[in-house]
Amino acid sequence: MGNPVVHFEIISSNSDEAQQFYANLFGWSFNSDNPLQYGAADTGNGEGGLGGGIGQPYPGTDDTYVTFYIGVQNVADTLQQVIASGGSVAMPVIELPGGLKMAQFSDPFGARVGLLEIGG
Repeated sequence: MGNPVVHFEIISSNSDEAQQFYANLFGWSFNSDNPLQYGAADTGNGEGGLGGGIGQPYPGTDDTYVTFYIGVQNVADTLQQVIASGGSVAMPVIELPGGLKMAQFSDPFGARVGLLEIGG
């Protein structure tokens, strides 16, 4: 199995305004009815697009960024591979509501990339 890009994310301290910006510009809709009030985006991904979301910075950070998430079998194991390959951990493994595990790393050149555990 490959490791597909499965999600994009825009994190902003002005997430409500950011959602409105993208809704107006591209016709996206958002559902923030979840414990983190994370705006899950409907981008028309049923037409070949990729799903994603817009939310507030994660607890303990004030980061603003745009990234994409790669689906992997095991987030913790993949982070170890990242470190062995010269990258670093940008956000350790966290478990989101519903049991989804995620993490983020920085590649050796400074780009931030997310990981989502899709299991197998």
